Amino acid sequence: MRGHAPFAKALVAYQPNLVRERDSQGYFPIHMASSNGYIEVVKLLLVVDSGVYHVRDQDRRTHLHLAVMNGRVDVINKLVSAHKEVMWYIVDDSGETILHLCVKHNHLEALKQLAEYDGVDDDLVNAQDHNGNTILHTATALKQIEIILVTCSYPSN
Repeated sequence: MRGHAPFAKALVAYQPNLVRERDSQGYFPIHMASSNGYIEVVKLLLVVDSGVYHVRDQDRRTHLHLAVMNGRVDVINKLVSAHKEVMWYIVDDSGETILHLCVKHNHLEALKQLAEYDGVDDDLVNAQDHNGNTILHTATALKQIEIILVTCSYPSN
C-alpha cells in the first residue's frame, strides 16, 4: 500500500498467499501497487504469483485498469509487455476498454504508450462501450483536443 518493496518482499517470502488476499475494500495488493505506481512492488507480486494478472476488484477492474485510470505509464508498460491479452479485458459494468479509460481520465501519455503495442489494432481502437461510444466519441464529448488528434492518427480512423 505504501510502496515499500523491501517490506513487501519480506512479507510475501513469509506469507506468499497474501498476494491473493483482498483488503476490506475488495482490492488485491496488485491493484493497490498498480494504482499507486509502485513498479517494484508490482514486479515482485507478479513474480510471486503470475496468476494475479487475471484478478479483478469489486468493480470488475483489473490492475491494468487502475494503472491506466491513474496514468501510471511505467506500470502500464510492465503489465502489457508481460501479458498483452490484458489490454482486451473490459470493465464489465461499462464495457470500457483500457483505451476508453485513458480518454475518460485524460491520460494522453498512457494512450500514446498503449498505441505502440502490437495488440492495439482496429478492433480495440474502435471498440464500443455499453453506450456505443468509441474512444473518439468519448474524447469528442469531453473536448479533449490532443487525444482526438492522437486517436485520429490511428490507421483505422
